Amino acid sequence: MTRRWRPFARLWLLLMLATECTVWPAAAETLVVGAASPSPGQCALMMARDLGLFRAQDLDVSLVFFDSGTESIQALVGGRVPLHVVGASAVINAALAGADAVLIAGFVNALTYSLVVSPEIAAPADLKGKAIGVNRFGSSNDFAARLALTRLGLQPDRDVTLLQLGPSSARLAALQARGIHGAVLEPGSLAASRRLGFRELVDFSRLDLRYPLESVAVSRAFARDHPETIRRFLRGLLQGIHAFRTRPDDARQCIRTYLKVEDPEILTAVYAYYSRLAEPKPYIPMEGIRLILDDVALRNPQARTAKPDDFVDARLLKEIDDSGFIDRLYR
Repeated sequence: MTRRWRPFARLWLLLMLATECTVWPAAAETLVVGAASPSPGQCALMMARDLGLFRAQDLDVSLVFFDSGTESIQALVGGRVPLHVVGASAVINAALAGADAVLIAGFVNALTYSLVVSPEIAAPADLKGKAIGVNRFGSSNDFAARLALTRLGLQPDRDVTLLQLGPSSARLAALQARGIHGAVLEPGSLAASRRLGFRELVDFSRLDLRYPLESVAVSRAFARDHPETIRRFLRGLLQGIHAFRTRPDDARQCIRTYLKVEDPEILTAVYAYYSRLAEPKPYIPMEGIRLILDDVALRNPQARTAKPDDFVDARLLKEIDDSGFIDRLYR
């Protein structure tokens, strides 16, 4: 070899040795997560993805949104999407029908709705003989209305007529047209309802009801075969919950981006509402599962003998909690 080429040979040799000695990082595992149409309660999930918290757990998470919890569960049962954020009632109904689905965490455990009424309705008793609007029958919105009316001493479908009216804009329009005297609305619609002269009669999230509204569901087969994937997902989600609670500017940006909310008053109100409800330790409330089973039992006899434990597997969440991971986040 001529002297002219010796420097290049030495450089080539050094590059080869460096390549052999370098430990390249393993590619992050891809995980598809399904969710019903975006809601502020899911922002902990979105923030965990957008802030790189899942990536720090070696997970490349992509989000797929469905029009309803029913569609989300169908994708879970069909094996197309292994992990979902969805209302617990959809999971319980699917499991009672034989689907392989189980709840592993619940990070919003409240009914995030309010009963908004016309000005002349001063007390719940004034709703007797009147009609209120809900999204659709069988939805969590409808469930919340029936449960709350019962707690207020009113019998749904006897004392108060429930009408299936679709999205909150349609319910507000029906209130304006005097077609109904009340509507069950989400927090993002409250400011608009006040501007139209209506008032909040009951904030369901303030009632003594623990209801798993934003829950994490997987198939038992996936939980059995991929426990480490679920551990990493839960750690990322726990960090997302912490970020949602402690980083209000980022949280409001999440609400702005995913919910298409620009009104500063609504952004502030929605963040204040949901940050109060975000669970640092997102265990599924068993009393909430019992509430759902009692409601489902009115239509499905199988629910009468079912136990809340049949639908929940919190072992991995408890393992992470017992390790001190959550407590360290909030120190």
